[in-house]
Amino acid sequence: MLYIYLAMLDSPDDKTKMADLYLTYRDHLLNIALDILRNEADAEDVLHQAFLYVANHFSKIDEVSSHQTRNYLVIMVRGYALNLFGKRNKLVEVPFADLEGTEASLQVEDPSPQLFEYEALYQALERLPKEPRDILYMMYYENLKIKEISKTLGLSESAVKKRLQRARLALHKLILAEGAEAK
Repeated sequence: MLYIYLAMLDSPDDKTKMADLYLTYRDHLLNIALDILRNEADAEDVLHQAFLYVANHFSKIDEVSSHQTRNYLVIMVRGYALNLFGKRNKLVEVPFADLEGTEASLQVEDPSPQLFEYEALYQALERLPKEPRDILYMMYYENLKIKEISKTLGLSESAVKKRLQRARLALHKLILAEGAEAK
């Protein structure tokens, strides 16, 4: 597949950079797609779609080994995978208890960990605006620290903490609203 992406680029420097990018991130991005889709063929399709996009918009890539490049690729692959998953309308249960501090900060009455259907969580995340959705993704899926998110987004650490708190609250409200609509 790498040859396809290299053929789309003109300059030898761009071709070298694309090869480095592909070899550096391919396995990580494939694992992200596999975690979401649970199907290797679909994950490969998503990865191919993402690298085709990158090759067509190669000027958006500055450094190969940077948090910004990594997050750009991860968010793109995650988006493609979630879109494909949503089209297939599969249901998977995902533990929601990993949002540390959520119960206390939102004053949830039942402190026991809850399981939500993946589809409900997916729909709630999709309804969030891009910024809160991406900041939640960086924190809980990519396991980036506040300091790393701050650097990536060009925000102060306190601003990132506040945005995370607001994003958690917004997601919580959307999930509760969906639960009320379903009853």
